[in-house]
Amino acid sequence: FCLVEQDGRVTLGALPMALFMNGHGYFVQRAHVRLGVAPMAVHATYSLDEHDGVAKRQRFKEVGLWRAHPKDYYDGRFLAFNSTASRQVQAAIERYATRREKPSNIDVHMRALGSYVKELRDALALARALGRTLVLPRFLCYCDRLWSGSDDIFHFGCMYPGSQDGAFVPFTCPMDHVLSPSAWERAAVPFR
Repeated sequence: FCLVEQDGRVTLGALPMALFMNGHGYFVQRAHVRLGVAPMAVHATYSLDEHDGVAKRQRFKEVGLWRAHPKDYYDGRFLAFNSTASRQVQAAIERYATRREKPSNIDVHMRALGSYVKELRDALALARALGRTLVLPRFLCYCDRLWSGSDDIFHFGCMYPGSQDGAFVPFTCPMDHVLSPSAWERAAVPFR
C-alpha cells in the first residue's frame, strides 16, 4: 500500500497476502480455508480464458462472492448434475497409487477432463430437451492449468511454480480451468 501524508511524506508497506488474496491463492489453492482466515479482499488475478470480466465474474459467482445478479437469476427451472470420475480415471488413479505415485499428473488430469466433457455434453442435451438451465458441476482438477510455455508445472507436482508448498492438488477447478466462460456467454447458453 502507499500512504501519502499531508506534508508530502510517503509511506509504503506490504499488505498481508492471507487477508488480501490473489486469484490463484483464493480460487485454486483455497489458502484461506487452509489458513482459517477470512480475507478482507480477493483480487481475481490469475483468471484464464480471455482474462476479461466474464471469467473474473464467473470466478466470484462460483464461490458465492458475486452479488450483482439480475433479479430473475434464480427464477426458472434448473437441471443439476454431479460429475463423477469415470472408470478410466479411477483405474489410472489406482495404477499410480499401486506404484506409490501421486495421481496429480497430466495423465489423470487429461483423462478426467475428457470424461467431464462427455458428461457435460449429455447434461446439456438433457437440459435443453427439458427446457431447463444447466447448473454446472464442480470438476476436480489433478493438475493446475498451464499459464504459459515458460511455466513448467510438471516439475512442481502439477502445480504452478511457487505454489507447490501448498499441496492443494487435486482441487475443485474454477470453470475457466476446464471451459471458456466467454465462449459460453457468446453462445448464449444459459448456465449457473
